[in-house]
Amino acid sequence: MLEIAQSIAAGAPDVVVYPELGMDATTFALAALRLAPVQCAGWGHPVTSGLPTIDAMFTSGPMEPSDGDTHYRERLVRLPGIGTRYARPSLPERASRAALGLPDRGPLLLFPQSLFKLHPADDRRVARVLAAAPEARVVAFAGRHPRLTAKWRARLDPVLDFHGVAPARARDGDGREEGHPVCPSAARDFHRLDTARGARAVQRLPGAPRGARRRAARPPNARIRRLAGSGIGAVW
Repeated sequence: MLEIAQSIAAGAPDVVVYPELGMDATTFALAALRLAPVQCAGWGHPVTSGLPTIDAMFTSGPMEPSDGDTHYRERLVRLPGIGTRYARPSLPERASRAALGLPDRGPLLLFPQSLFKLHPADDRRVARVLAAAPEARVVAFAGRHPRLTAKWRARLDPVLDFHGVAPARARDGDGREEGHPVCPSAARDFHRLDTARGARAVQRLPGAPRGARRRAARPPNARIRRLAGSGIGAVW
């Protein structure tokens, strides 16, 4: 981090803009330093940074309540619309379920969320949904750090067992024949799942973030319908 900070400072920038603060420890630590006379953050992580070194927060005007200024330490700058522009992703070549290590039949429920954000209460919700849909499988993405993925799996399996749901109903991302919910790479396989028509529902759980990640979780051309009381938004 020291080398990055020195490199930025050596350029003597007038303004430094962090598109988001809160998802990466190194970036957050850099933002705590005064590397430019004016330092700003974007709403990639739509909460205040709480840092005295961040002077302004660029946000989506329509998303903020009338008293939104009181929610931020920074000066709030409301931008029109969502305040950003998402480039339309280019779809990879169509993939088969088999190529992704997924079963050929049965509905797949996509869980496009960082595993470290999942509350233990979410495990019970996942288990209840799978218990109510015996043919369904959960598809989740492995965490950046294998230990986080292993901890989530170790926590989830007993809850599935308590609800009568066998972990063997889903293939493991490491290639084992039986085990845990599928955990491929989020960056590599998210849109491949869409081209395979693999996951036909996206779970949004209570308390899930409403920032850039939620927006990015919607597959191209998808239509979303929230299923009342289930915490699931079905995607077609």
